[in-house]
Amino acid sequence: MNMSKHQKGMGMWSLLFLLAVLGTIAWVGMKLVPLYLEGKKITMTLENIRKQPDFANITKQEFTKQLFQRMNVDGIKRLEGKEAQEAIIYERVPKGTRITVPYQVREPIFDKFYFLYDYSHTIEP
Repeated sequence: MNMSKHQKGMGMWSLLFLLAVLGTIAWVGMKLVPLYLEGKKITMTLENIRKQPDFANITKQEFTKQLFQRMNVDGIKRLEGKEAQEAIIYERVPKGTRITVPYQVREPIFDKFYFLYDYSHTIEP
């Protein structure tokens, strides 16, 4: 009896396991990539406000109004409302104004498993 039969390639269970792992990674990625892109949109919005010539003397009301108008145009809905306005840290520094915008999102992945995206961006003149 010669046992020279060797398996070549992947078995059915190995293939199913590989597909399950790749599917899970793709599914989690589809949930997390939009959060990352939204964070980048917020960063770009804040940097565009900072580039304005009158940024050093901007008031909290003007900044908040501009920020929420621009985020509405960009389709950012998670950072809105009174809680978001109160979370913005507005400080006077010698060069003008330093503004910190904290941003936190809990994205459900599985039943009671959440991904927490904690983001904070500071702009100053």
